[in-house]
Formats: sequence, structure tokens, C-alpha cells
Amino acid sequence: MPYRKTRRPLQGIGVAIGAFCPIAPDVAGACDLPFDQTAGGSMLTFLNVVDEFRREALATEVPRFIDADQVVAVLERTAVERATPRYLRLDHSGECIA
Repeated sequence: MPYRKTRRPLQGIGVAIGAFCPIAPDVAGACDLPFDQTAGGSMLTFLNVVDEFRREALATEVPRFIDADQVVAVLERTAVERATPRYLRLDHSGECIA
């Protein structure tokens, strides 16, 4: 039997924080970049911006290729058209890190 190491609870200064829960509209938003492939073999990237409280899509872009400047342009356009969320949750893709 392999030895199983038991996990110790985190200790230190601070308070344990659970998952961030949206409490009102326009407080928390999420931005994700999934991708898919067409039948012809070309790649599609989807940029989805969602209000987590309402579960409403604020913006959806489907370009063949997207870079950091295009992500910023979509977020700025969404901010002009709709109220901007105070917090925005992003994934760790290259477009969002830049």
C-alpha cells in the first residue's frame, strides 16, 4: 500500500475565504475564452463576458483569432453599452494575462 500523506489545514494570519458569490447585479462578471474547431479544420475562439448574478451574456465574440487588444476592446465596448461589474473573473490564457 502506498503511503498517503494527509493534508493539514492552512494556518496563518487571515480568514479563510470561500468561493466568491455575487450578491447583486453588476458586482461580479466573468470572462472566458473557450475554443472549438470547424469541420474544415480551422480554429474558432469564443470570447464570453457574463454577469454572474443575472447569468446574462454581456458580450459574445467569435473571431478566428483573438489577441489581448481585441479582448480589451470588447471589454471597453461592453463598459460603454452596459454597467461595468466591479470585479471581473478571468482565466489564465495568454490573451487575458497580457
